This record gives sequence, structure tokens and C-alpha cells, in this order.
Amino acid sequence: MPYRLLMQTALDKDALQWLSSQKVAYLATTDVHAQAHIVPVVFVLIDQNIFICIDGKPKKSRSLKRLTNIKANPKISLLVDNYDDDWQQLKWVRVDGTAIVLESTDESRAVFESVISTLRDKYPQYQTMDLSRGPLISITINAIASWQAYRK
Repeated sequence: MPYRLLMQTALDKDALQWLSSQKVAYLATTDVHAQAHIVPVVFVLIDQNIFICIDGKPKKSRSLKRLTNIKANPKISLLVDNYDDDWQQLKWVRVDGTAIVLESTDESRAVFESVISTLRDKYPQYQTMDLSRGPLISITINAIASWQAYRK
């Protein structure tokens, strides 16, 4: 079966479009000891930036490892994949980027409102959740790598 691997630093519009249509990604951060930490996240793509909201689902605390890691080392990777028993349907996109943690402040209010609105459009579960407290993770895309099986 033939495969195609695309390693790119330019933002591949097809990869971005597919990425945007997906529901779940895996966010990889590292701590100060270079220990990897990977968690599933929901996200939106707005103007070639990725946003992740820390929502109100039950968590042990609001001081999450991914936030601590980003503050210590802003380099992240985000992976979205499609697995299928028909391996001709396999596909993944990896984003390497730089993340920052945005707290909810008067200065960031417009960004928060735009991101929250887009998240609510994509994920109906967010319609009744208070997302205004944040924080948000904002990811600037530095590079994209993608792979997919393709048919002749």
C-alpha cells in the first residue's frame, strides 16, 4: 500500500482544513525535566492559530500540568489522527508550535469571546458551560507534518 508523508514548514491549507474539521487532538507538552505529558483536548482553529479552552469539566484542580508545562516550555506538539481498520483511510496531522496561556482579563475579553463562540459552534456540549473563566491555550503554528495513505 502506498503512503505519503508531507513535512512542511509552510501552512498546508489542506492539512489545516482537515485539522479544523476534527473533534479531538492530543496535546503534548514537556515539563522542566523534559518529561512528556500528553492529554486529549478539544480545540478550534481561528486565523491559523489553535485555541484550547480549559473548561469546567471536573478536574482535580485548575492548576493543570499542561498549563504549568507551557509556562515553563512553550514548545508543544498537537496530533490529530484518523484510524480505520481500512488502512487506506489512515491519516494524521501534527502541528509543532509555540503556546501561551491566556488568562481572562479585560484586555483579552475580545479574544475570549471569539474563541468561546467558535468552540460553542463546534461543540454543542459547550452551550451551557461557563467558559469565560478560562484560561485559554493559544498555539501559534510553526510547522505542520502530515501523513496519509493514498490510493493509486
